[in-house]
Amino acid sequence: DQPASRAVEYKLDPVGMLVEQSWESTGFRGYSPFMGDANELQNGNILIAFGGLTDPPTNDLYSPRVKKWARVLEMDRTGKVAFEFTVRDQLSTDFHGYHVSRVERVQGFPR
Repeated sequence: DQPASRAVEYKLDPVGMLVEQSWESTGFRGYSPFMGDANELQNGNILIAFGGLTDPPTNDLYSPRVKKWARVLEMDRTGKVAFEFTVRDQLSTDFHGYHVSRVERVQGFPR
């Protein structure tokens, strides 16, 4: 029953004035009440940034006990993760964490 974030793709039909959900990411832990980004890559995969995850999951972003962190994923449309990167403060300090506003895939960048 915890809140969770997802990336969603919609198909638009401007002639018929219809919007239909065509894809969504599922099965992720974490809730990002602010910041996020999703882009389709040239290879058909989706690059997703859960840019403002909170630990514990909450909308109370100003609480001193809430850590903010981010996760970047590249996944195919079946849900298989090709790349994952986490930005997180592992230390137990009073620092409130990190966030990511958007992501882009750099061509030729080694994996």
